[in-house]
Amino acid sequence: MDYKPVLPLDVVYEILLQVPAKTLCRLRAVCRPWRSLLARRKDGDRITGMSSDLVCIKAVHNGSYRLVNPATGAVCRLPQHLAQEHVARGLKLRDYCDPVHMFGSVSNGEYKVLRMLPRRNPGTCTKNARLLEVCTLNSSRRRRARWRGGMQLQQAASLSLVWDDWMVINGVVYLLKDGLYLDWIVPFDLETEEWRPHIAGPGHLIDADAYMFGGEVLRLERFALTNINGSLAIAHGLGSSVDIWFLVDSKGCRWVEKWSVQVYPYYQHRPLNVRPLVVLDDGG
Repeated sequence: MDYKPVLPLDVVYEILLQVPAKTLCRLRAVCRPWRSLLARRKDGDRITGMSSDLVCIKAVHNGSYRLVNPATGAVCRLPQHLAQEHVARGLKLRDYCDPVHMFGSVSNGEYKVLRMLPRRNPGTCTKNARLLEVCTLNSSRRRRARWRGGMQLQQAASLSLVWDDWMVINGVVYLLKDGLYLDWIVPFDLETEEWRPHIAGPGHLIDADAYMFGGEVLRLERFALTNINGSLAIAHGLGSSVDIWFLVDSKGCRWVEKWSVQVYPYYQHRPLNVRPLVVLDDGG
């Protein structure tokens, strides 16, 4: 369906900036013009991520990043240098591409950011192909914010993870493994700054994918992590429906299927781009 705006897009943009970032994430799925509008600001800055009530924005003119609360206008600028642990090893920021920032609040109200920097030309050497760093942002100590590295933090750098499709719920970052069929969700605790034990998804979803597509590993284009009403959920597209599974016990890796949504035939043989956004009060 073609989108024919009643209001000019610049007016729509100003209206959208008044809603929380969590809602902005959902509104990006309304239509392609809105997704494009929310991905690139009219002043040239680029929105690179959204989580909770914050938006991560890259300044195109100098490559710096900042977290912005659209509702209050509060701004936290992210440090531009590498962690001292990495500088001491002779690593240089210019050797790495644009980072992925994953962020959320922890129990004391502070915001923490996990970032992954991919090496610009890794070649065949996997050492330092990705750097992982974390920093703490506090309005009273913004000028002293700095990135921190460490061997424990770097444990997941060698894993093949889908870094550009992350989810933060209650201070925990969730990532999907690429191409592995056991323990395929990797959580990082922002508060303790430690990787948690990996979580196995619903086991028979792998069997269903293997049966339909003739493989024994996850076809990640059929899966999506999502946050529904504060709970981690998996959307799995197979055939003419999208099944929605909720994690009810992370330690026991227990999942419960709560909904199955019928989709148009257009989506049946394409990568999953139908995602659940919210559960209404009536259960719809």
